[in-house]
Amino acid sequence: MLMFTRRLGDKIVIGGCVEVRVAEIHKSTVRLAIDAPHSHSVVRGEVYEAVAKANLAAADAELDEHALLGGGKPGSEPTRDQATTDSANGDER
Repeated sequence: MLMFTRRLGDKIVIGGCVEVRVAEIHKSTVRLAIDAPHSHSVVRGEVYEAVAKANLAAADAELDEHALLGGGKPGSEPTRDQATTDSANGDER
């Protein structure tokens, strides 16, 4: 991790296209101004973490639903009953 000491109005440039400037300083908070191309997503850390957590929960729910429907987890081996039924029908795995 790289740490900087900046004063009000000072800026840093990331990757030649993202500019972060110290816009305001109040007691224990600092307001940053970020100028980045539209191709770069800029979100607060707690928002990013909440979205990532929600995405993982949704993926887990999808896997659970798939298992409830008898499919097991995607990529898993068929159950013994599925394999027996498939081979009786002439299907080979």
